[in-house]
Amino acid sequence: MARSPFKFIDTSNSRALTTDLARKLANEKVAIVGVGGSGSYVLDLVAKTWVREIVLFDDDVFKQHNAFRAPGAFSRSEVEAAATSKAVFFCERYSRMRDGIRAVEKPIGESNVSMLAEFDTVFLCIDGGPVKRQILDTCEAAGNLLVDCGMGIYRAEPGGPLMGTLRVSTFFPEHHDHAPDCIDFVKDGALGEYERNAQMAELNALNATLAVIKWKKLRGFYSDLGNELDCKYVLDGNRLINSFAIDTCDTSD
Repeated sequence: MARSPFKFIDTSNSRALTTDLARKLANEKVAIVGVGGSGSYVLDLVAKTWVREIVLFDDDVFKQHNAFRAPGAFSRSEVEAAATSKAVFFCERYSRMRDGIRAVEKPIGESNVSMLAEFDTVFLCIDGGPVKRQILDTCEAAGNLLVDCGMGIYRAEPGGPLMGTLRVSTFFPEHHDHAPDCIDFVKDGALGEYERNAQMAELNALNATLAVIKWKKLRGFYSDLGNELDCKYVLDGNRLINSFAIDTCDTSD
């Protein structure tokens, strides 16, 4: 029987009578590449599941502005403390609740992308670039699941309201040909989707929530009738658009 990773009893699943479903995730090793806006919310949700290991990849320093778009509340002393990477910062915070969290204070690149081959699921929450192609190829070869988060939020005119789209794209060995239609492979140094975006906590949280729900569907925790491999939330139209359904891999609804 799967062992709970928590430092106190999981009464949430027992109250909901879903412990059997929680155990479906228990043998998973999960990587989260980038724990800034959306990545920190992915961590918050995944940390409350029974996965046996979560590894955080991020060498960026946790700064004051991060406190306004990450889950939870932060004290002044925390945001003014000695600089530490986001990976270490969140590893220490969530290790209070559970075991199996580890921090890697290095960005994923050509020299270490092979590390991702050891995971069952990789959540990708970073800006676009050639490294995303390397990560996609590594996950495809290793046979693991890749869930890529993206957003494009902007002002159409000065002083106007924000508008744009959130995206969650899913890839695994049998289904990856839709990648060029979904992932930003712009060259390093060019403006990528995260660099030109306005990022808001509620949008980061929604992006992460859509990603984690899709992962749980693929693992049998939730029912999945749409079988979509790409999902977009259009902010100003309040619409969810599914594309590249598994049974056809080329349609939208």
